Order: sequence, then structure tokens, then C-alpha cells
Amino acid sequence: MMHDVGLVGGKNASLGEMISQLSQAGVNVPAGFSTTTKAYREFLVTNGLVDRINHVLDGLDIDDINALTAAGKNNSRLGALCRATGYYFASGVRSLQ
Repeated sequence: MMHDVGLVGGKNASLGEMISQLSQAGVNVPAGFSTTTKAYREFLVTNGLVDRINHVLDGLDIDDINALTAAGKNNSRLGALCRATGYYFASGVRSLQ
């Protein structure tokens, strides 16, 4: 629900809101799971990603579109690690069902 934004982030809270409000109206909302923002931050810290992301962002000129593009690409590569971890997490959850 939207009161969970601080716990699961805006997108996941919105999905929860859609599931609870729109499913009853026959709107199909994809199933899924989310993690808490605390768990995500802990994952970043544990895997040394905070420092790597901050290194990319430190001194970044937000008015330089090329610099922003390069920083986004670099941090997207770091995000791939997060997505891979999410895949293995989801696989583990499915094995428990």
C-alpha cells in the first residue's frame, strides 16, 4: 500500500496498491515480489556497491549530459549484479513453494 513507500519504495508500493484496488475490478496486475529498501541497502553495502556507485556520482556534473549518460551506464552494469542476485533469490523462493 502507499503507506509502505518508505519500506518497499514507490514502485512496489504502487504495485501493491494496484493489486489491492484494481484486481477486484478485473484488472490484471502481474504477480511478483519485492524486497524492502532496508534489505536492498544492506545488499549494496555488503557487496561493496555503495562505494562504487558513490565513486561514479562524486563530482558528477549534472549539467553534462555525456557525463550523466556515462554514469548511468556504469551504474546500470552494477545493477546487473543486483538483477542476477534477484534471479537467484526468486529461484530460491519458488523452490520453497
